Amino acid sequence: MSCYGCICDHCVYSAELGIWDFTPGEVQDVDEVCFTCDECRHWGGDRNKRSQWRKECPKHKYPQKYIEAKAEAEKKSAEKLAQKCRKAFRVIDGGQHGTIDR
Repeated sequence: MSCYGCICDHCVYSAELGIWDFTPGEVQDVDEVCFTCDECRHWGGDRNKRSQWRKECPKHKYPQKYIEAKAEAEKKSAEKLAQKCRKAFRVIDGGQHGTIDR
């Protein structure tokens, strides 16, 4: 079973989110914590439970650490693409009227 793609997988209010995934103080009230994953067949693999997999949720909020990590990954990806473009860039030697001087 997989929670891949479920919006709860990266929600700060998810009770199943690891302590390394959010910053202390992001969830102010214990009543805000969501226990949807506890009753989902995808999380525990229990076929007797119904699927709680979600694409949207009005309560969803990304943790600050997730937002920072995603921004850092996008920055690295953009830099990698820029390096690839710079590597592919070629300077063409040319003289007057397109003649090549070597």
